[in-house]
Amino acid sequence: MIARSNGRRGLSALLALLDYDPREAIESKSDLESRFLDLVREAGLPLPKLYVLVEGFLVDAYRPQARFVVELQSWEHHGHRQAFERDSAKLARLQVAGCRALPVTDRQLRHEG
Repeated sequence: MIARSNGRRGLSALLALLDYDPREAIESKSDLESRFLDLVREAGLPLPKLYVLVEGFLVDAYRPQARFVVELQSWEHHGHRQAFERDSAKLARLQVAGCRALPVTDRQLRHEG
């Protein structure tokens, strides 16, 4: 996703749309995502849609029937105040819009999965 912003409201969502490929992703982009998908498979659950827009936000994993979002978080990509605040606001807005939103960290998948 493009990481540019000039402070204008809604610009980041528009830039996300420019990078958005409407075809459903079938492969993970990182080890974290691969571990998450392995956990879903091991649990016998249907695979979620990956990298789709939900309520105007690009999310990591989504089960449309349940309106359930999983956001995968690692210190590598979320290890600063701006990312933390942005992701917290995103999860809150998804929940207000009627989605169940669950952040799952790299450490949780490594040690608790």
